Amino acid sequence: MNIQLEQLYGIWRHEHNGVITDFNVRVYDEQHHTGLSMFTIFKWADEGSEIIYEWHGIPEIINYPDQISDINLHHLISTEENLTYLKIWHFTITY
Repeated sequence: MNIQLEQLYGIWRHEHNGVITDFNVRVYDEQHHTGLSMFTIFKWADEGSEIIYEWHGIPEIINYPDQISDINLHHLISTEENLTYLKIWHFTITY
């Protein structure tokens, strides 16, 4: 799999059983090929959104021949410790 960071620019959302997962590449720097991103898992409550898990950081795509790509995170600020990567399990573009 060969994914470039530019391909992830935007908001990627998945909802299942009332739990929403957002992966948002908010800023992309073409000169340095870096993006400031946010990953949030939340659900809606009477008081508004209830965050289950969240991080902010700079993603880097690591591609491997004949394997699923990794997303390594740099300058990570998160609600839980020891998160080091995200695995891309499924990549589909819908309009």
